[in-house]
Amino acid sequence: MRGYAIGDRVSQPQYGTGTIRLVDEYHTVIDFDEHGIRRFSTSMVKLERSSTVEPGKPPKRTRKKKVEEAPAEAPVVEEAPAPKPKRTRKKKVEAPVADAADEGPSAAATLAPAEPVAAGVQPDAADAAPAAAPAAEDTTDTPRRGWWQRTFGA
Repeated sequence: MRGYAIGDRVSQPQYGTGTIRLVDEYHTVIDFDEHGIRRFSTSMVKLERSSTVEPGKPPKRTRKKKVEEAPAEAPVVEEAPAPKPKRTRKKKVEAPVADAADEGPSAAATLAPAEPVAAGVQPDAADAAPAAAPAAEDTTDTPRRGWWQRTFGA
């Protein structure tokens, strides 16, 4: 495809007439009048010289600027609705620890055993007061389990 230079007008059977924008050893770039820019392999493209004049390209469209309207004689002031409160996480509420001294004699009676236990004697399981609930497992040894592990048991 020797003999063509940048800016030459050419005709191609499929795309019609266009202007050569780039020519090198491997590629030829042509800006066709009706089909836009196309890239061809220089060794395979079939072109003919054209005597047509390049049509004027329409200018690029630009976004219209917003026209500000003049304010009315007496601007009407509307009250803005109150903003919605931010959504925040609920904070964990820790159960207060009851001290026997703070609660009075009734709390001391519930915390103290009903009968004194002799040293070395174990009370029966049925007679023993229910054991206190174990503290929440919030140790640093075991990692916290997320919803995936709780759901699928991984």
